[in-house]
This record gives sequence, C-alpha cells and structure tokens, in this order.
Amino acid sequence: YDAVLSTFGVMFTPNQEKAALELTRVCRKGGRIGLANWTPEGFIGQLFKTIGAHVPPPAGVKSPALWGTEARLQEMFAGQDAFDKGLDFADAFHLALSQGQESLKTFDAAFIKRARSLGDCPVEKL
Repeated sequence: YDAVLSTFGVMFTPNQEKAALELTRVCRKGGRIGLANWTPEGFIGQLFKTIGAHVPPPAGVKSPALWGTEARLQEMFAGQDAFDKGLDFADAFHLALSQGQESLKTFDAAFIKRARSLGDCPVEKL
C-alpha cells in the first residue's frame, strides 16, 4: 500500500513490536505510515494513569500511550523503509472533561470495565 493508517487502533495491540513490523510489511517502500495515538501526557494518557492507580493494567502489556512518544516509535520502526523520521505531533482533546468522560463511558470497553470494577466509586473521581 502507498499509505497505511491507524487511528487509535494499532496502539492497543498486545504485541507492539509485531504490529509495527506488520505495518511496515504492508506499506510499500517509500510509502507512508500515519498514526493517530494518545500520548502519556495528554488527557487519555493521564486518565489511564489515574485509572491505573486504582485498577492495575493487564500484566505484561505495554501502555497504548507509548505509541504517542517519539522514543517508542523510533524504537519500534528503526531501520524500517516505511518509517518517516520527520515525526509530527499534534494534541487532540475534548473541549470539556465531562464530554470526554461521556464519550469514554459510552464507547470504551476498557474504561467501562475498569470504572465498574471500582464499585460505588463515581466515574467523576477518575
């Protein structure tokens, strides 16, 4: 393919290195890989950190937010033909915390599972 894209998808694979190799395998030499990923410093990365203080993440699985760091991308894609060393980062965020919470409560299964495991703890405390 000329371009391979993932919007908040590939970052959730349990085997990040294998996924990175697969992205480069299906991308033609000289092609582009475009990724939209959450960052550890962004809203979702901080939300994962807060949730992780109450409910530990799955054992042996690296944080999906690592896909939002230049260091991790360099590590996973080093030496790959389809990797463009000119990385561009842009922040995406919800206009209001309540809007982000509503979105996550409605659509994010991992968030829902972790929020429910807290019992009577209101989601707003997360």
